[in-house]
Amino acid sequence: IDRLPLPMARVIEPALGAVLVERLTGDGVRWIGDATITGLETDAAGQVCAVQTATERLPTDLVIVAIGVAPNVSLGTAVGLRLGETGAYRVNARQQTSDELIYAVGDCAETTQLATNRPAYLPLANLAYRQAQVAGTNAAGGRHGPTRFPGALGTTGVHLFGLEVAATGVTLAEATKAGLHADLTVSTGWNHVPSLPGAGKLTTALVHDRRSGRLLGGSFIGPPGSALRADILALAIAQKLTLAELAEQDFLYHPPISPLRDPLTVAAWRGLRTLS
Repeated sequence: IDRLPLPMARVIEPALGAVLVERLTGDGVRWIGDATITGLETDAAGQVCAVQTATERLPTDLVIVAIGVAPNVSLGTAVGLRLGETGAYRVNARQQTSDELIYAVGDCAETTQLATNRPAYLPLANLAYRQAQVAGTNAAGGRHGPTRFPGALGTTGVHLFGLEVAATGVTLAEATKAGLHADLTVSTGWNHVPSLPGAGKLTTALVHDRRSGRLLGGSFIGPPGSALRADILALAIAQKLTLAELAEQDFLYHPPISPLRDPLTVAAWRGLRTLS
């Protein structure tokens, strides 16, 4: 049950969310989107027995609540630390807050979304680890280890019912909200040569500037091995590559591993046709 229409709607494009719903349905999971939970019912023993939404009652014997993450900033605000646009602590590249003797990292700290160069809240474990390295290095004098955190793309992924889902950068909705003239290209191909065992459809969505073709984000859904293409795209976005430059990359071809034309290349060429 989700208040958003499709699963992972904040990080993947609707076309990929629809593929995920189809897979969930095929594996016996009912997806209920655009829904609000109004209450939980309990039985005589005090155990949960049903979930009530605005439109129906759903019997159950277990409820898992995933309501997201919000920065806990009560300690810092009590001593006057400034908050950023996202409600997390505003920090510089050294992870210093508005008080240079106080550092903030992880789920309470704001960062920069490299695709848009705007403040972002990205509560991910790998980013918290890197930020902590930077803060610790600087707090200890800055001699050994990284001293600056440049920002992040929020690269993330999940494995679900044999599917891999991954995303990096921003969605089309986020790019538009940031004031960018962005466009979206969606294409579906094979993870490797389709005549070989283990072949499956891989759907790729690329977000790019509609004039220059600069890459801004993307998402992927497909069989095992699909998600790691998000790492390739993350590097391309960080280096400010364009659709044309991505389309010209020399990607691996080996029938059991990857098709003659990699899905990233296919999506990039398709995107080139839409540039204004």
